Amino acid sequence: YACDPLPSGWSVSGDVTYRSTVAGGVSYAANFTGKYPFGFYFFDSGLNPVFGVNVTSASSYVVVCGASRYTLSVSGVYWVDLRPLSGVYEAILRDSSGNILARQMCSPSGSLSYVGFKNANSFTLNVWGKT
Repeated sequence: YACDPLPSGWSVSGDVTYRSTVAGGVSYAANFTGKYPFGFYFFDSGLNPVFGVNVTSASSYVVVCGASRYTLSVSGVYWVDLRPLSGVYEAILRDSSGNILARQMCSPSGSLSYVGFKNANSFTLNVWGKT
């Protein structure tokens, strides 16, 4: 997203740009930019981050999983994959070729109503899943 108006199905509330989760979506991959800190998240119905990745600098990424926080120090991240799998959530940081630079798994916490971005200037979101 770097356009106006937003694509169909997307909304904005304050500094959050979001849409409903995709039925059957298993892997959500995003490339995004913003003003630090900015992030890619799954939100609950009140737009509170439940699971996602907060970017605090060019080499510092904080995986948010409910009340837990996991800091990953890595450079060269181009894509962030979020996988809300049954029984476990997984955040994967990848380079521009798709190679895994870091990953963090955590226990699910909370209900995932929306997927989107906080403080993002532009983004690309791809969703893969099952039907």
